[in-house]
Amino acid sequence: MAKIKIGWSEVDITPNEKIGLAGQFYERITDEVRDPIAVTALAVEGEDIAIFCSCDLESTSYTLLCAARDILKNEKNFPYYNKVIVNAIHSHTSISYSNYSDAYGSTLSVLDKYI
Repeated sequence: MAKIKIGWSEVDITPNEKIGLAGQFYERITDEVRDPIAVTALAVEGEDIAIFCSCDLESTSYTLLCAARDILKNEKNFPYYNKVIVNAIHSHTSISYSNYSDAYGSTLSVLDKYI
């Protein structure tokens, strides 16, 4: 039986400026931060490795996953970049990645500071 190693970390990704909130049919701009938002990563290692990243966002996209993996591979030299899985908690009072830009901008510019 293989041993299992588990580790986790959380990073605050609360923007410092006003942002548009996702999840409604009309535009909402923040006046204040009521609750901080974060990315929580859980790494599990046994016979294989998996890294789950839960983002306090309205949604994510495949583009965000690919961009995060590219940064981990090319800038951070992280060998398990292809084992990273990204999800959103689907909060209607947070920022969204997939609804704005399908490129390496938007929420990724906030997340990039912490990867």
